[in-house]
Amino acid sequence: MLCKIWMSGLVAVALALGQEPPDGVIGVSVPSGKSYNGKAFEYEKKFRERNHRHMIYDIRYPSPVVSPHEANNTVPAELYVPIGIKAGQRLPAVVCLHIIHDNFDLERLLCTRLAQRGVIALFFKQPYYSERGGKVGKSMAISSPEVFVEGLDQGLEDARRAVDILNAMETVDPEHIGITGISMGAVQAASVCGREPRVSKAFLTLGGCDIRHVIMTAHETRRIRAFIQGLSEESRARVWEIIERNDPIMAKDALRKLAQKGGLRMVCAAEDEVIPPECGRKLAEAAGFADGVTWLEGMGHYSAMAGFPSIMTDIVSFFGADVPAAWQPPANNGEKSAFELLGGFLSGLSSFMGGEPRADTAHMVGVRADVKAGGKRYKGAFDLVRGGEGRFKLTGDFPEIGKAGLGAGDYPWLTGAGQKVFCGTLEPVASGAFAQMVLPERLMRFKVGVGALAGVALSPEALKEYYSMEDNRAADGQCDLTMKVAHKHVKGTLRWSFAKDGTPKQVEWVFKESEGKAVFTHWRLNAVTDDSVFREPAGLTRHEVRQEDVWRMFASVFEFAVEATE
Repeated sequence: MLCKIWMSGLVAVALALGQEPPDGVIGVSVPSGKSYNGKAFEYEKKFRERNHRHMIYDIRYPSPVVSPHEANNTVPAELYVPIGIKAGQRLPAVVCLHIIHDNFDLERLLCTRLAQRGVIALFFKQPYYSERGGKVGKSMAISSPEVFVEGLDQGLEDARRAVDILNAMETVDPEHIGITGISMGAVQAASVCGREPRVSKAFLTLGGCDIRHVIMTAHETRRIRAFIQGLSEESRARVWEIIERNDPIMAKDALRKLAQKGGLRMVCAAEDEVIPPECGRKLAEAAGFADGVTWLEGMGHYSAMAGFPSIMTDIVSFFGADVPAAWQPPANNGEKSAFELLGGFLSGLSSFMGGEPRADTAHMVGVRADVKAGGKRYKGAFDLVRGGEGRFKLTGDFPEIGKAGLGAGDYPWLTGAGQKVFCGTLEPVASGAFAQMVLPERLMRFKVGVGALAGVALSPEALKEYYSMEDNRAADGQCDLTMKVAHKHVKGTLRWSFAKDGTPKQVEWVFKESEGKAVFTHWRLNAVTDDSVFREPAGLTRHEVRQEDVWRMFASVFEFAVEATE
């Protein structure tokens, strides 16, 4: 015991000094008074990595529910701790529950962002997921009625034990322990609120109640549905009884209390095909929160990814509001880290594709590219100016097309052969006509892609299990990054060069299907400008045409571009 106390103290000192804690596994004791069921327990904590903003620990703790499968009885978790916690300082903490799929990318992104904001975050793997499923995997959960119903309870109890771990940490404010989840994680997070009085805040994304209805209708639950339907009548009735007992609607009173003190947030998709909107609406009404739900209009369960960056920002702000003003992350030496440079590049890229600039500004980028793909070589150059309210201008020399341009300021325009420009000034149509002319699924895929890119840009280090990166700095401040991608579907190398201020200068890539180089002649976000930059090029023969015809041409170009990337 003295050894454990000494090691814990050493870790605390290392945290305060911003140094790496000692290597190896540390045993941590949680006293009975900090445990939800009054039983003391021990868990293992191992330092994994550190950057100038947060540290990550691998956690292994005993499940309070002992199943017949030994591998399932130890809960693997990841703990994200902000840098800069001073002696005696306590920060808010959050338990993050994962989605039904098991790559955990969303949870790692979210935990990383929370820790960078000063919120201690922990996510754990649900029963029979990953290593908890042994050789069989999560299909073990539907191997028998007994295992299935036990697993439902076990996941909720494991979440309560995660709260125990946070509650016992000296750096956690026990009055500010929250919970969050997306999809399945949101459903479970709501149910945990009904059991766990120590939860002070909950942020539920794409969740709801009436889980029996979800199981019987959603494509994602087809295996569970088939399993339940294949049971005997008696076993089936018992399974439904347990499911309904754990349904989030049973936590309505606890959720109502959270809502009354400003501790509840809900985000639902208006066209959710997995957890129907009526399920989210029903839970919100039961919690007295019907008017507080944020509805993602026009989005389904998966297309909601288009809004993920703003959702993640809202989650971080919601829990980050409890971070004491005295907490400040240690300042670095003014030099951007490799991950910050990468994040800035991805963020800029998503802004050029779909970001809305500030008023009276525009995003501007110039590119010269040389690409080899499909046995052919392509060279081209273009300049893009993206303004607010649908204004833009794209001009350049494009492969297999030649010099061309299109844009929209006061009206849409398109350049053609023979030094002509077609201006859509005749028979103006209502704003938003372009979006109505594009196939909805293509437009949504584009938005989802931009949203995913923006989400990764917030915390690219959270996905580094898929890549390795080298960082080379020159005396003049220029930085060269080399990324080796080793995803199961994509393998290759990218090399970036950044100026001292972090502005991208060029990127080179080598993948199986393509290799090339893009040089950025300029890269400016929120550059002050006026409406003149969106006008058609001067000196061309002007032809006035129907505005609808120009928008239809734009829609065709857009669909072709999106299809080419699918």
